[in-house]
Parts: sequence; C-alpha cells; structure tokens
Amino acid sequence: TNRFDNTTITGNITINNGTINVTDKAIKLSNKNSISKITINDGNIHGTTSAITGEYGTIEVNGGNISSDDGTTLYTKYNPITINDGTITSTNETTIRTPNNLTVYNGTITGKTAISNGDTVYFSDITVTINGGHIIGTEENGIDILGSSTTNKIVINGGIIEGNLSGVHTTQKIIIGNDNNNISIDSPVLIGHTDY
Repeated sequence: TNRFDNTTITGNITINNGTINVTDKAIKLSNKNSISKITINDGNIHGTTSAITGEYGTIEVNGGNISSDDGTTLYTKYNPITINDGTITSTNETTIRTPNNLTVYNGTITGKTAISNGDTVYFSDITVTINGGHIIGTEENGIDILGSSTTNKIVINGGIIEGNLSGVHTTQKIIIGNDNNNISIDSPVLIGHTDY
C-alpha cells in the first residue's frame, strides 16, 4: 500500500498494473491545475470511501478491478468518464456518479445503484451512452439520471442494464438504438424488478 499525502502531481497518470489499497480515497483528483487525465489499463484499485474521486480530471478505464466499500467508486464533476472494460464495484453505494458525460463500451459495473448523476441535477447537455457491458443495480436502479434539464439524454445502443427497482430510472430523454427505425430485439437488454 502506497499513499502520497499532500503530494501534487500534474499532467496525466497511467496505471498499467499493480495494487492500490487505501483506507479512504485511493486516488483524489484535487484541482483543475493538477491531473488532466487518469487512465487505468489494469491492476487493482480499492478505497474504502472511493477509488477515484475529484471535481476535475478525465477518467478512462480500459481494464482492471476498481472498487470501494462505503462510497462512490468513480466520481468526477467537470470532466467525462469512459469505461472501455474492467470490473467496477461499490459494495454499499453508487458505483459511478457524475454530472458529466459518461460512455460505457464494455465491462461490468455493479453497485447499490450502478450509474447516477447524484445530487447535481441542474447540469445540462449531459449524455450517458451505453454501447455495451453489464450494468447492475443490486438494490436500486441500474442507471438513475434525474434532473430538470431538457438537454440531457441517455443513449442505449447495447449491453445489459438491470436493477432491483428499474433497469433505467430517469426524467430525461432516452434514445434506444443508433437508428430509431432499426431497433434490435436482442441488444440492449433492460431488466427491472418483476415481483409486483
């Protein structure tokens, strides 16, 4: 376990392998003048309250296992998150929370709620795009995007999205399929609570 307290690193960070296991936040993106992008290619990153968190910095996950216990696993407020692959888990909280653009191509995202825009519901021009992967809300919703903006949208082109309550819970616009005239009956798969 390595931790750099009060250390400022500027530029980009790439993690190709190894283990980070921290009580509290594993990686904190602290301000707009420090890390501009963090890329996770492989390895194990675990923080009890968060694995990667902060207001600034783009997050890209290409593989590995990223987890937290009692907090949001991935969070960034002003920059996008891209999930290309990997396993991202939160035991007791939302797994990915962002009021910014999020794109999922593959991987498994599991949490009480898997993906949410959280309490910052007043952001606009946000797009959540699901092209593949498996998104699981173990207690609540797979995807939970709320707000009063009319410019936010969820685009679902593939993958499996399931939740104990709803696969997708939203007040925003949902687009299913790249071409509304040719919607696949095989993908995406949306699964909600069926015991009514």
